[in-house]
Amino acid sequence: MFGYLFVIRANQAAETTASREPSPQERPWRQIAPNDIAIAGDGRPVETIVRFHSALGALTGRRGIREDTSRYEAVSLAMIDMREDSIGRLLPGFPPPDSPVRIERFFETLYLRYDERYVYSAPDLKSKTRRIEWSPESPALESDIGSTLDYEIRLAGD
Repeated sequence: MFGYLFVIRANQAAETTASREPSPQERPWRQIAPNDIAIAGDGRPVETIVRFHSALGALTGRRGIREDTSRYEAVSLAMIDMREDSIGRLLPGFPPPDSPVRIERFFETLYLRYDERYVYSAPDLKSKTRRIEWSPESPALESDIGSTLDYEIRLAGD
C-alpha cells in the first residue's frame, strides 16, 4: 500500500519582493522568487499548481494490488497558507471540494483500501490477511499525534 501526501507553501503573488531590491527591514523569508508563487494576485492557483493537481488526480485511486502499478491508493495535496494572519493553516479553496486529492480524504482512503485488502471477516484466511496493529507500548505513540489525525489509531487487542 502506498500513499503520497504533498504539502506545498501557498506563496501568494502579493507577497513577492523578487521584482525589486528588498529593503533592510524586510525579512529574508518574505523574499519569494517568481517560480515559488503558487497563488496569483486574484487568489486563484497559478497554472503550474493547477496542472500539478491534475497530474496527482491521475495517480490516485488504485484499488487492487495488481491494478495499475503506476497509481497509488491515496494521493493528497495540501497547500499551506503563508499569509501572516493565517500562516500554517490549510488553504481552504484549493484543491476544490470535489477533488480526489483533498487531504481530508487521505487517511480515510488508505484505511479503506487496507480494510479491503486485508479482510478480517474471513477466518479461514486469517493467516494471510491478518491486520497489522500498533502495540500500545510503541514509542511512536508517545506523542499526541493520534489526536490531530482524521482516524483512530488501531491498537492491538482492540
